[in-house]
Amino acid sequence: MYKESGGGSIKITMVGHATVVVESCGKRILMDPVLFDPHQEGLFAICPSREVDTSALPALDAIVISHRHLDHFDVHSLAVLPRDLLVICPEDPLIISALEQLGFEDLEPVHDWSTVPIGPLTLLMTPSKCPVPEFGILVAGPEGTLWNQVDTIVSMETVKQARAWAGGVDLLMCGWQPMLESAYLWNRSISFPAEEYARLLSVARKVDPSAIVPASCGFRYLAPAEHLNRVVFPVTHERFVADVSTLMPHLAGKVHPLFPGDSITMGANGTHVVERQEANWVRMKVDDRSRLDFMPNQVDRILRAGDPPDDESDESWIRELLQGPFQEFLQHRAASTLLPMLEWGVVYQLRIHLQGGTMFFHADFGSSKITVERGREPRATYTTDIEAGALKRLVDGQTTWGAVILGGEYRVLQTVMSFEEGQAALPNPEVLGDPLWHFFPHEPLLQRHVDREVKRWGSTSADAPSA
Repeated sequence: MYKESGGGSIKITMVGHATVVVESCGKRILMDPVLFDPHQEGLFAICPSREVDTSALPALDAIVISHRHLDHFDVHSLAVLPRDLLVICPEDPLIISALEQLGFEDLEPVHDWSTVPIGPLTLLMTPSKCPVPEFGILVAGPEGTLWNQVDTIVSMETVKQARAWAGGVDLLMCGWQPMLESAYLWNRSISFPAEEYARLLSVARKVDPSAIVPASCGFRYLAPAEHLNRVVFPVTHERFVADVSTLMPHLAGKVHPLFPGDSITMGANGTHVVERQEANWVRMKVDDRSRLDFMPNQVDRILRAGDPPDDESDESWIRELLQGPFQEFLQHRAASTLLPMLEWGVVYQLRIHLQGGTMFFHADFGSSKITVERGREPRATYTTDIEAGALKRLVDGQTTWGAVILGGEYRVLQTVMSFEEGQAALPNPEVLGDPLWHFFPHEPLLQRHVDREVKRWGSTSADAPSA
């Protein structure tokens, strides 16, 4: 167990979303640096909107990258930071390779429950129930304890172990937003996610900190995907503050949303001071959080045609792709990668949206030989919609699935069923992966994107000093 008493303080400065600066014991740590807007391949901007003067960044001792998602791992932002800083990151080859190419030499790859000393501070990496390497960060020192859960999916067992190690938590930066990132796009429920929200509140209650700051989830979608702001963010900061205060009355007045430029300082015995717009290098431009109001009953926009590929007027490239290499892929992978589609006898339909209309293709996984045919298929049980421009960028390796899905250029409708002995059976929707995902695998696309970003920004000189 780590526990050491002291009479100093621990200070958090909000830069935006998951980007924060932690100061304690004379050390300064920058977490998940995203310093430019737009980010995430041009899809997101920090909300509330902000201005960041990277040339005025304070001297730093270390950088922490919690995971590979591009709203936390931003190559452009890393490129303006000093290369001699200690960088703590997951044991993820994608991140490590990019950092090495950028010229960072002092890397500290970590795993669940790793500890890293920085002067008198000790950082503990808390695990996440997530399919990619990801961690939260518990910072402990003589001046207090901070647990930044970032995006992690936190179990009650993790809470128990983290509290036991730290001897309690002074300031908790916790998950608070039960996001519906892909629900609308994948034809899943966009009703208020009460069960997940209750789970997040239960985690915060179990931690039982002295004060709370809602962590991460401080961004908005940009055009042409801005309509998704209506269906992704069900909870407001004000609602979270009220619900925590009701559930944990002793925390009333101690739950503090922070916006770009704000800070909170935790002192001895749980005292805390919030200063609005205190930082001189980052500030909130305007509080535009009303853009995020949850309105799932007012999403009435059909899939857009998007930016057409240069050769869209000639539709032959789409036919040649889908009835050539894609058809061969389905035939060769049906008994392996795509076995669940075969077992459930899926009738697959692909709708390609162009400026001049929609092209239909379909393939029957229940037939003796899988072929890709032209035309609408009224029996379809798995339908994929994708914009022609997005499909062309996938073909050319000029985008990632994250950009295509989060940008609203792709949607899925799954109605698969089977009938055995007069009973209907439903598959686990996670089992039936879109064949397009396998035809254009995510990992190589993401690696190509990161490599392009490194090439683009790698020669950038550092704006911020190191300590």
